[in-house]
Amino acid sequence: MKKTAAIITSIIILVSILSAQPLKAALFIDINGEYIDLGDEGSVYGSGISFLWDMPRYFDNDKLLFYINSTYAYSSEYKDEPSETVRTYVPLTAGFEYRYRILPIPLYVTGSAGAGASYFKREGPVYYGPFMDPSKTQIDTAFGPYADVMVGLNYILTQNLSVSAKGGYQLSRYNEDNIESPAGLRFTAGLRYALSGGIRSLGGVDDWYEDSEPVKSQFKTRPAGKVTYFEFTPGVIIPLGKFEEMAETGFGGMINLNRRNLFFKGFTTGIGTGLYYAPGKDNFDGNNKNYDRFIILPLLINTGYRFNTANRFYIIPSISYGASYLNFSYEYFVPSTLKMKDENKNTIDPTVKGGLRIEYKITGLCSLTMSGEYGSFIEKSGAMPFAIASLGVDYIF
Repeated sequence: MKKTAAIITSIIILVSILSAQPLKAALFIDINGEYIDLGDEGSVYGSGISFLWDMPRYFDNDKLLFYINSTYAYSSEYKDEPSETVRTYVPLTAGFEYRYRILPIPLYVTGSAGAGASYFKREGPVYYGPFMDPSKTQIDTAFGPYADVMVGLNYILTQNLSVSAKGGYQLSRYNEDNIESPAGLRFTAGLRYALSGGIRSLGGVDDWYEDSEPVKSQFKTRPAGKVTYFEFTPGVIIPLGKFEEMAETGFGGMINLNRRNLFFKGFTTGIGTGLYYAPGKDNFDGNNKNYDRFIILPLLINTGYRFNTANRFYIIPSISYGASYLNFSYEYFVPSTLKMKDENKNTIDPTVKGGLRIEYKITGLCSLTMSGEYGSFIEKSGAMPFAIASLGVDYIF
């Protein structure tokens, strides 16, 4: 696990260096206050700093930003008491932020997804079973992969300054017996300052802010060449095989940010995340467990090829691969106590899926989609297959 996290950190630094843009690009700095819920480890408070680029070499709009973020968060429980426990949490991430204007004022809705690595440290008294020895200090540390998904608001005050607030879900994965992997809500608020390029208009409804002209009420056509588009696909997830013994059919959806015609015409690639919920099953006859529910958060890289057919229809076979965070709870019978015991588990599993999508173009910028996919969560104990059926929409920006 530590080797995996070190590789992720190296990739973040390498991508950041390779993504450096000339001064004509917009470069921003965020300074935020942070609140992070670590689950069983409590909550921590701190501050974070982010650098963001619009990367014009790769993206042809001002609404998508690449960022790197570093946060230092801290808490002290039972301060000035013999049982005082200090926790330190330091995530380092890279990802993308998308912003869209929905009102005729400089207010933007933002969505972001990032991944990287985190470091956790806990200092407290030594325990011998139920007995505490405050004269000695036990230090536990962990280092592992990290991911988060956030939504928020960004309000522009001047050409160089804006304020923002966002919230979402974060998780880390540690392979340490004495440290529970942190997972919970994350909230940030702070200031954004333009180091170069200024805060240009980012597009949206009646987008006349600063130097841009008002948007006219007209249909736009799909631009030729490379295009970036947003895709939302709500649907159902159907457990199969081993997974079918644990969960019922669930529901949820994916949000994807894709790039079309990137290397050659028809080739599509991008990144997606989402959320699925599946009710659990009673399974005393199988492995002596009653499953309550499953919460699934995938983070996947998508690749596919878009075949053009007649009458505005397109066929797109695709493959996705990455990892999924699974949180599930269950109860089981303990023979020694003759009682039921509740458990809550968190795991990150490699994930792969493939499928076929049919796309119907409504306008030059908007299409309806229908897709069917087959995939699997890959655990040490074996594969957990599933099928997904979804209807969605994609929009070019």
